[in-house]
Amino acid sequence: MDEIFSYIPIILKYVVGAGIGLLVVISLIRLFSNEPDGKVSFTAYFIPVIPLFLILVFGINFIAAFIAGLIYGFISTYQKSSLNILIRSILDGGAVVMPAVALMLGIGMLLNAVMGPPAAMMESFKDGWPVLLLLKPVLVAIKPESAMGYVILFSLAAPLALYRGPLNVWGMGYGIAAIFLAGGMPAGAIMGLLMAVGQIQGISDPTNTQNVWLANEMKIDVQKILWNTLPYTWLQL
Repeated sequence: MDEIFSYIPIILKYVVGAGIGLLVVISLIRLFSNEPDGKVSFTAYFIPVIPLFLILVFGINFIAAFIAGLIYGFISTYQKSSLNILIRSILDGGAVVMPAVALMLGIGMLLNAVMGPPAAMMESFKDGWPVLLLLKPVLVAIKPESAMGYVILFSLAAPLALYRGPLNVWGMGYGIAAIFLAGGMPAGAIMGLLMAVGQIQGISDPTNTQNVWLANEMKIDVQKILWNTLPYTWLQL
């Protein structure tokens, strides 16, 4: 029985591969057999799942899979103006995402500076990563000693969750949490403060991809989203 089940992934790959091949053949036949009549072929409905099948079933690199999906989409929906639409979509799409890409590159540099290199490369730093060693005395000094101090301090410091800051679980938060933990702060209290300020990060943070795209779509500065939503998210916190 186990031997039979071991053939299932192989059979699945052959079935999915044959299905994708058949869809491509049908799309090519439609492309070369006659002039496209403006109607949407049934093969076009498979465009969103082609990259997913290539990634999940065949383990193809996601960039290559999405490029293959783009080519399949072009073939399966081909019209006289398809090439112009494809080129214009690539240019417009690039213009929309470039602010988010540049922002994420800057955030990545900041995170690497704070978190340090991987463990395999830390042999040169016997005492620990120098940046964290410099931050540790400061954070230990401001660590609250009472429940009321804990609530007041981190309520006032909640905006530090913005811009992938020290209270941001998707940013420098884990590095700062490690310092708090080393300073004697309970793990539950650290998790509580990071989760509590997450509302500000999730809604108001201008580094969130959805906020950058929304600002680009509405032709406004992403900082306007921050200032319009921050009072409400901070008060809710």
